[in-house]
Amino acid sequence: MKYEKEVIKKIFEVSNDIEQIKYHLFVYLKNYNLSNDDISDIIKIIPKENKYFEVRKAIISSIFYRSNFKTFLKQKEKLKDSYKSYNNIIDSFNKLADELNIKNTLELSLLFSYTLYNGYFSFNKKHFYKIEDRLSISNFYAADIFNGGGVCLNYSDMLTDILNKRGYDAAIITNKISTVKRSYTPNLKMNIIKPKLSTKIEGLIFRPISNIIGNHACTLIIDKNNPYIYDATNLTMFDCVSQKKATHTLGSGSIKLTPYFGMIVATNEQNINAFERLCLYKEFNNPYSRKDFIITAEYNYEKYDNNTSIFNSFNDSIMPSINNILKKVKK
Repeated sequence: MKYEKEVIKKIFEVSNDIEQIKYHLFVYLKNYNLSNDDISDIIKIIPKENKYFEVRKAIISSIFYRSNFKTFLKQKEKLKDSYKSYNNIIDSFNKLADELNIKNTLELSLLFSYTLYNGYFSFNKKHFYKIEDRLSISNFYAADIFNGGGVCLNYSDMLTDILNKRGYDAAIITNKISTVKRSYTPNLKMNIIKPKLSTKIEGLIFRPISNIIGNHACTLIIDKNNPYIYDATNLTMFDCVSQKKATHTLGSGSIKLTPYFGMIVATNEQNINAFERLCLYKEFNNPYSRKDFIITAEYNYEKYDNNTSIFNSFNDSIMPSINNILKKVKK
């Protein structure tokens, strides 16, 4: 099946918004088997103005999407028993959420962070934020969590899968985070293993890449027909104010969003739907306020602290699935 040049030209005619153009091109081209000649021809269609430079990069990135998705499908077949166990864990977590009377995405996200930080997803009931000694299995990032560690990408990936399974449109969204100050932090401690000097130096070497795709991962969530950003790593939330920017709900500062990279690693329609809301919306209203976050975190975390037996039972119930996953992915 061959793409139609007229469709691509029409995309540029109906909108001047760069993010909308990128989104529509991505959705249209993602199902086509494009050759290098096709890519060259499509790039020639793009207007020459400097403002369309980002669009040219996006077209090239579509190649990586197809490559990533094909790799994901092959890996899913290879690790199908592990994915089955992973789905069992997600189902068990959603049963836990039902038992705790979780009603919305904010409560669900905060429950995820509580379960994560306290090690209830881990084989040894311990969890550490650590950059080194990770399994780093592409498109199965949650495996690190079951092994007792992880970073932002692992957390945002698993939370996205939980939300998707529960029927919500959500996706990993990368961003460029710099100085963000919090005026409120829930009473939940993250254990951190500091990286070695060599790892820090490596980070400096790859900084030009992180400046493009972002240096942090969060979860883009659609709730009450509006998008917001939940940061499971830093236990905080951001208000989307445009397709490229979100401001800190619980303090000062903002993050620069890089939604197109998230599209490249997307693996289902709910991921794409979340980006559609972000890229096509003109007005943004976070369904949850600073007050909502604080009241929910304070009330629910106190309730959870007084009911640890239910979390211990949850950990016991998923342990066979955790062991099955680690046995396979550590080979």
